Amino acid sequence: MLESVAQQPGPMARFGPLAAIAGIALVALLVWALWPRLPDLAPPAAYTRSVPRADAQVDGVDLEALHRVEIGGWVLAAGAERSAARRTVLGRLHAHPALAQVTEQLMDAVDARDAAAARDAAEVYNSALRARGMPWAVKTGVATNGAYVKTYWLAGRPQIRLGDRVAPVSLMARADTLNVVEGWLGVAEELGGASVVVDRVQQFATEIVWPLLGDETHPHHPALRAVAAERLPPDALERLTHTAATRGAMVAARDAIYERRRTCGSTLGLRLSWSGLDEVGTLPLLARQDADSPCPGITAAEVDAIGWGTLTLREDPALGSALEALVAWAARHVAYHEARHALDHDDWGASMAPRCGSGSEARTDCDRLDDRALSELSAYATAFASDEAVMALVQACSVLDAGSRGSGARALKVLLPALGASCDGPVPDDLAEGALAFEAEWFERRAPAALAGDFPEALPLELTD
Repeated sequence: MLESVAQQPGPMARFGPLAAIAGIALVALLVWALWPRLPDLAPPAAYTRSVPRADAQVDGVDLEALHRVEIGGWVLAAGAERSAARRTVLGRLHAHPALAQVTEQLMDAVDARDAAAARDAAEVYNSALRARGMPWAVKTGVATNGAYVKTYWLAGRPQIRLGDRVAPVSLMARADTLNVVEGWLGVAEELGGASVVVDRVQQFATEIVWPLLGDETHPHHPALRAVAAERLPPDALERLTHTAATRGAMVAARDAIYERRRTCGSTLGLRLSWSGLDEVGTLPLLARQDADSPCPGITAAEVDAIGWGTLTLREDPALGSALEALVAWAARHVAYHEARHALDHDDWGASMAPRCGSGSEARTDCDRLDDRALSELSAYATAFASDEAVMALVQACSVLDAGSRGSGARALKVLLPALGASCDGPVPDDLAEGALAFEAEWFERRAPAALAGDFPEALPLELTD
């Protein structure tokens, strides 16, 4: 009788279930040890941009402290603290009784949550500052939890020429620290004139334009790269092109994280600045926790893109200056757009559309658009009929790619086909010339936008202390 050979127990069976658990823990520990380690905090970005001394204090008033700290402190305060903050603001202006009175009227209107009165008082305040050569401004708004005041440093006021007319445009950089984010790159108001919101242009420049400078697969890349070579210093362009893929991967990872929040209930959110994320050390832990989740907050690939991307960008101390040049370039087409709005307001009124298709060759296509869309069509056509036509197309496609259904998107769906332009095809060689012809046909004008003087070569990414 043949004896069977008994199967020998394996090492885990031999030592029992406790050893099995210990083995699994050992494997997990090994995985932890081998996972690339990010520092708890990324080093700070090598960037500083302070308000120029000549703008910070004017005529004996510390305008920087007033607009960067004290007005915001009053907005956020309540009860007795709000009264004390109010006295601090007005005390700052004790040497200028007339300006203090204007400021008090603004604060009264905001406290009363009277949006119309606050808006008018803000314009009076801004006019008083301009008359005194003080390059600061405020805007007001009302939210569900109360009224607020946003403050700005005027980084420049270039003149934009449209035919034989000139319109000034204020380049406004947010000075306060409120968590209110404007939904526009620029604005033209009936009283306040045309302005560019530098902070929002910075976001467009660093999240859309910068990655595109390195994406040779994108149909707009060749044209944008050619204009960049004319607008940017060579070393800045080289630096931006070299880091474009890194920045693009970071933005794509951030967008994927927020898309999962929208579609499958992930709860992770993060604020990705132009230089990445400060608290990178927690990212690998979050990825490990969600490794088996069908809806992870962040994936390992996204950790690499954001965490290591942050460290890569912050290694370069000259990156900030290159990006400031990029922001200034990106702001030019916005200035053209808002200058046209300002002149249209002068001609037709802020609530009216510019005349469209008048004369012997009236266009029935004008009837397809409401007044707001026609107003946007007029301004977009001006931006395209300029030396910044390529940048205007990139920005227009960012609006359409975001799925906007607003007046700007409706205007662009008329303008782009008329110019033979698209968001998934090459930039037409005659894009600006086509826009000039469009302006002549639709609005009976042929006046390319241009600078009437100097435009800043650099605009701040942020104001730092």
